[in-house]
Order: sequence, then structure tokens, then C-alpha cells
Amino acid sequence: MDARPRIVAAVPAPAPAPAARPRSVRRVVTGNEAPAIDLGILGELRDVMGNEFVMLVKVFLEDAPLAIGRILELAQQGDVAALAAPAHTLKSTSANLGALLLSNQARSIELDARQDCLTDALAKAEALEIEFERVAEVLRQQIA
Repeated sequence: MDARPRIVAAVPAPAPAPAARPRSVRRVVTGNEAPAIDLGILGELRDVMGNEFVMLVKVFLEDAPLAIGRILELAQQGDVAALAAPAHTLKSTSANLGALLLSNQARSIELDARQDCLTDALAKAEALEIEFERVAEVLRQQIA
């Protein structure tokens, strides 16, 4: 039995992404941008989890892109209602690791999808993907 912790999403695996996808959202770094990771939260998690911390981060780095891929796929299809589940999963797992901006972005998508008032779904999904890149960079540094 595999003893490593898993972050489980209640959504099917995403279909392969299209070969090229135009990006409608670009992150502009202004110098006063929120950090990708709240290192205080991450430090507390490291203290609590001990040796399992690195495995948890690795699982997140594997699973979050799947959730984001699913969100992108659903946004491209215009399936707003279905966006709530993968956004909820991403919201929770991101917050646990101190990726608060990523969590807040996912939360916004989740809430708007549940209320069927999500506009610019694809742009918001692409913003998640961009923010995840910042988060992943910091997390990889933390476990190196």
C-alpha cells in the first residue's frame, strides 16, 4: 500500500490540451504583488508534517496542474457549472500550502460557477495557470 498522502480531486482526468492555446491574460509584475506562498503557513505545515512535507508538496505539484487543466478544458467548453468541483479542490489544496492568491482565484471561480454567473471563465482559468507557475517555483525551491 502506498503510504504517501494524496490530494484527491473529485473530477475525471483532463483531456489532452490543444496544441496551441492563445493566452488572453498575462501577469504583470508590479513590484508590490502578493507573494506566491505565505512562508509562515508553509513553515507551520512543514513543522506539523515532518518528513511527509516534501511528499505532500510533490503530490500538489503533480495534482494541481491536473485540476487546472480540467478547469481550462471546462472553461473552453463553456461548462460553467462543472467548474465548481475542480476549482473547489484547487482552492483547498492551495490554501493548505499557503498559496493564498492561487486559492483566492480558485475560490472566485468556484463561487461564481456555483451561482452560474462566471464571466470570462477562460481568462480566469488562464490566470490560475499563470499563478500556479509562480507557486510551483517557490515550492520547488522550498523542497530542493
